[in-house]
Amino acid sequence: MLRPLYIGVGVVLLYIFYKAMKGGKLLAGSISSDIASSVSVAAVKEALSNSGVDNSRASVVTDAADQIYKALYNYYYGMAEDEPAVIAALNGLRSSSEAIACARVYKANFGKSLYADIQKYLSLSERNEIKASFLLAIKPI
Repeated sequence: MLRPLYIGVGVVLLYIFYKAMKGGKLLAGSISSDIASSVSVAAVKEALSNSGVDNSRASVVTDAADQIYKALYNYYYGMAEDEPAVIAALNGLRSSSEAIACARVYKANFGKSLYADIQKYLSLSERNEIKASFLLAIKPI
């Protein structure tokens, strides 16, 4: 008698676990992501406008911020973060002003400090692979 109920509860729990592992939103995800994207577009434009980064490089900077976030937070089933992707994204930037703009975009989009996340998730030897001037530039942001 209760077997179908147990199966239903199991399916719901699997769905919740799956969404949590994928980093997705539950149920009202599409509505909240639309609102968040419209807010983040304005915040990104503001972050880039004061950074001195050329418009031609703005997409590179925003892509780097997205790549870093995905490498740190979108890992699956307990696997470790993708540290080489973080290092490559940061070292792909050309100047300290681009690193500062990347940190501002990261904070505007995800509400987190890029410097703090690098300190938290990368070891000292991995941090040494990132250009030192970039880490010094983003520290106060």
